[in-house]
Amino acid sequence: MHRDFLHRLFTAAALLWALPALAQAPAPEVTFGYSAFHERPSSGLDQRLNGFSLGFRHSFDRAWSLEAAFNRQTGTEGGSVNMRQLGLMAGPRYSRTLAPRWKPARTWPKACQRG
Repeated sequence: MHRDFLHRLFTAAALLWALPALAQAPAPEVTFGYSAFHERPSSGLDQRLNGFSLGFRHSFDRAWSLEAAFNRQTGTEGGSVNMRQLGLMAGPRYSRTLAPRWKPARTWPKACQRG
């Protein structure tokens, strides 16, 4: 019972602490994706609460759009980023193991090409 009372007390304190911030903060823009709450808000408090709950979604979408812009700038919309294209540092072990995979297919030996 003591723990339940403390839990209720801290919950009420957290709500009282968060309500002014909820009332003053504007709803974050969801730039990427669809949100039914931003489409048809029923009331002001509803809109504020939905904007508050969509904060994590907003940060994820911002990271997604930043990654898309980075891929557009490096010319890799279709797939993963090429390490050599990025110019990342590759140590000796790293380049020794991964460079053969990036080589083109083997051509015929010179003795076969002479005919």
